[in-house]
Amino acid sequence: MSEITLNKTFLEIPRELTTLTIFKETKDEEAAEKTEPTVTVSKEPTSGDETVKDEETVEKPKNEPTSNISHLGRRVTSVFKKKPEKAQGNSKEQKKGETQKVAVMDVEDKNKKKKRTSMQKNRQVSQSEKKQDSKAVQDEFEIIMNEVKKEYPDAAKQGKLHKESQILKRYEERYFAFHNGILYYFKDSKTKKQVRIDKACFVKRSGDKIFEIETPSRTFRFQASTEEDQVEWTEVIQIYIDSLP
Repeated sequence: MSEITLNKTFLEIPRELTTLTIFKETKDEEAAEKTEPTVTVSKEPTSGDETVKDEETVEKPKNEPTSNISHLGRRVTSVFKKKPEKAQGNSKEQKKGETQKVAVMDVEDKNKKKKRTSMQKNRQVSQSEKKQDSKAVQDEFEIIMNEVKKEYPDAAKQGKLHKESQILKRYEERYFAFHNGILYYFKDSKTKKQVRIDKACFVKRSGDKIFEIETPSRTFRFQASTEEDQVEWTEVIQIYIDSLP
């Protein structure tokens, strides 16, 4: 090999080595930029007129939210934290709604209590009125009994019976007196009605202390307080019918 070729080879080797080192450095820098971004901090010396700047690289923390660089060179974060004011506002609204619900429930409970007390009062009043009515009826029947004894001292039978009404078909309490073939009955001391018993009438007993008197115009149904009273009424009326010529 000649001297010219050797000198050429020794001159070309450093160039290839420099290109390789530069290419390697550029690749390392690109990889570093992709993996972990760095922030450059400049320090200026305080003493003298020196203008030398030292550059230090600071690694970005891992938990920091991701950011993008805008066209103005500023970093814009892509993740925003929720403002605590909204949460406080929601909690206040929830508390307000709960207090309103509690107030409504209290009002409903008060209304229910008022209704219950009014119903209890009405029941008590109705019961007292019924007692007064029954007492008034008893007093009225005592007056009728005294008047019957005075007017019909020879009545064959008298006392209280329940008579079935002709229209409503329900039993109503009346005071009765049987005298000389006429069955008188009183609703009160002023109201007096009668049923005339003759040879065409029939008397029969049925269950539940009920007995009937059949007349040519209508059938009357009565209910006694006891079975003995039922038997006594039917026997008195039947004896009178049998005694007619």
